[in-house]
Order: sequence, then structure tokens, then C-alpha cells
Amino acid sequence: MAVFGAGFAGPIMHNWYRFLDRNIRLSTPVRSLLGRVAVDQLFFAPCFIASFFVGQGLLAGESRDTIQARLKKGYPEALRGNYVVWPAVQCFNFWLVPLQHRLMVVNTFALGWNSYLSHVNQTSRTAPKEQLKQQ
Repeated sequence: MAVFGAGFAGPIMHNWYRFLDRNIRLSTPVRSLLGRVAVDQLFFAPCFIASFFVGQGLLAGESRDTIQARLKKGYPEALRGNYVVWPAVQCFNFWLVPLQHRLMVVNTFALGWNSYLSHVNQTSRTAPKEQLKQQ
């Protein structure tokens, strides 16, 4: 998790929040907020969750087939969970938190979220072995 966070997630999210702040500027502050949250949730979140599954699999030395099977099983659940938690967090974050502190706020909420993602990732890990036994 430390390698993934420091080497990938931190730099990517830092630049993502700067991109949103600079490029999503609509006619009112509320529209800008909703636009940032929508772009974050429709584009970044699905890609980031997939990156989490792939990154954790690669760091664990798993095969491409194992990673794909875990994505197939765990990704939909993780994405649904994301849409329950993160839109509200990001509304708070984009509305009340200055740009330079947004990553810190997200990382605070991500302590629990990463535990959830790790749980989904771990429970989907058994899928390939079970599938091989059934074939």
C-alpha cells in the first residue's frame, strides 16, 4: 500500500485535483462544484479503482489472468461502494477545502476506503482458484 500510495496514487491525485481546479470553472460556484464532482466520479474514480486492483496484483506478483479475474469479480462491487461514499466526500472537499489541502483530506478518508478496497481485493482473490476447480 505504501508503494502504491507514494509512487502512484499521491502524485496522480495531486495533479488531478490541480487539473479539476484549473479547468472546471462553470458559471456559478455551485455548478463548478457539481461539475468537478461529476468529472471526478465519472472519469477518475473508475480508472483509479481499476488501477488499484491492477497495481496491487502486480506488486503481489500475480499473473495477468489472476488480476483480470479479480477485476471481473471485485471491480463492480468496489465501484458501487465508491458511489456511496466519495461523491459526498468530494463535495465537502471541493467546496470547503483549499486546493493545497485536498489531497490530505482525501487521504484521511482513504484510510477507511483503502481498507474496504483491500477487503474487496482480497475476497475476489480466491475467484481464480475456485474457477479452475469448477472447470
